[in-house]
Amino acid sequence: NGFVETWYDQSGNGNNATQTSAGNQPVIVDNGTLNDALDYSDGSKFLQLSSSVSFGEDISFFGVATKSTGVDFLFDARTAAGAGFRVFEQGDIQKFQYDDTTVSSSTNPSAGVTFLLTAIQDGANAKISINGGAFDTAAETTVESVSPTPVIGGKSFTTVGTENWEGTISEI
Repeated sequence: NGFVETWYDQSGNGNNATQTSAGNQPVIVDNGTLNDALDYSDGSKFLQLSSSVSFGEDISFFGVATKSTGVDFLFDARTAAGAGFRVFEQGDIQKFQYDDTTVSSSTNPSAGVTFLLTAIQDGANAKISINGGAFDTAAETTVESVSPTPVIGGKSFTTVGTENWEGTISEI
């Protein structure tokens, strides 16, 4: 079995996502077979970026994952005060929260189905789309200017690595 301690940043910025605790590492090889995605399915797996990421009003987020269950974080980039953004699932609905505004996707994948999630904050609206479909939009003009240390597959503050994604994640 192959556990992932480091998911390397392919942008060239060197902000790798890591997990030193073996019990919290997602799996890439299962019983000698290479998976096509990182397996987060037991609800205890998460990776944290090695340094903070600064962002302002414009954000584009893309993720490829399989459907999770419950209230689970695909990506969380919020500070201890809760400022920032997150992409999560609640009640089988994919959601994007920027500042205090949450927009829900009207299109949701079935259990076990791999999907592309796009979330955008363009300075005026928070938007979410599944598989390139129409964007669901909520007005949000607040400008966040924070530098959180994001978590892939779990919560980024209060209790880091809780409310973890229970599925697979192929790309962030």
